[in-house]
Amino acid sequence: MASKLTSYDIGYLPGDLSLYPQAIDSYDNLYEAKNLASTKLAQNFGFSGKIMVVDDTTNFPEQGIIRVSLANYDGLTSEMMYYQKKTSNTFQDIIRGFCATRQSSWTAGAKVEAGVMAEHHNSLKDAILQIESNLGTTDSTDITTLNGLLKQQEARYLAPKALFRAYPLKGPAPLTVNFHNFTSSVSTRFFWDFGDGGSSYDKNPSHTYLTEGNYTVQLRVITELGGQGFSTKTSYIQVSNEYTEPFFYVSPTIGYSQEYVDKHGGTVTNFTFIDQTNAQISNRLWQFDDGTNYFAVDPYEHVVTHSYQKAGTYNPSILIGLEGQQVLRVFSTQGITVL
Repeated sequence: MASKLTSYDIGYLPGDLSLYPQAIDSYDNLYEAKNLASTKLAQNFGFSGKIMVVDDTTNFPEQGIIRVSLANYDGLTSEMMYYQKKTSNTFQDIIRGFCATRQSSWTAGAKVEAGVMAEHHNSLKDAILQIESNLGTTDSTDITTLNGLLKQQEARYLAPKALFRAYPLKGPAPLTVNFHNFTSSVSTRFFWDFGDGGSSYDKNPSHTYLTEGNYTVQLRVITELGGQGFSTKTSYIQVSNEYTEPFFYVSPTIGYSQEYVDKHGGTVTNFTFIDQTNAQISNRLWQFDDGTNYFAVDPYEHVVTHSYQKAGTYNPSILIGLEGQQVLRVFSTQGITVL
């Protein structure tokens, strides 16, 4: 049999007892750890004794616990004792009184073993330390380790896709903007940079811009596993005191419905809707408040007409699609009265 280092030996370092990644054992050769250390009583040891004389203490620690038992009755009759120091053939300053106290003396020839029977535990612990070091499970980002490889793949495939929108995007100072986080993955932390020195850790924050300027906004999201995603929108918020609120008007504001004309004669009124919104418009959805809509795909089509079938008071509006997938809802400056 070959010998192997134990955790009691001088020069032992955490990890030395591990058999990972290559076992020392083979069919022809087994290693044998020197612990449990074992010796025999060289003299009788009385109940009140403080010095125990044994054959040899070489493989025992400088202080610790020993187990004394009858030579031919392992584990059946034994006593644990604590010693505070040792020489080459004695354990000194013995403390008794715990764990199966024996009132009578121990006779010469009794078996004395190291009481800390944890070498198997140390070997397992060291194996874990070696595995962690090899796999990089703690903090390594080196792609030669498992942890680093997983981090790389997570960043590639599992990193969250940060998505957000805000409203309004333009306006005079002070401008309060509401930010809405549409990130679909399960994220636990959020960091907003509003571009003016302000920031937030809220999921859906609001922020007020106090001075004119164009501001770049960035959202960073972090998952429980540490995956990170970023989204940056350059010059996303535009604060200008020359900005005018989006609006449209209707002409005329009073007219006749088809229902009125059918009963009293006359001509059905065609109301003209004129959008005056100043923005980078992609399309418009006109909503006439009578259950009918008109979708203007052409961004330059800002004038439409509409007639009403029934009498009533109507409050039309427009859903304006802006570049960047933003949507504005604009109401007319005055309601419509239809007779």
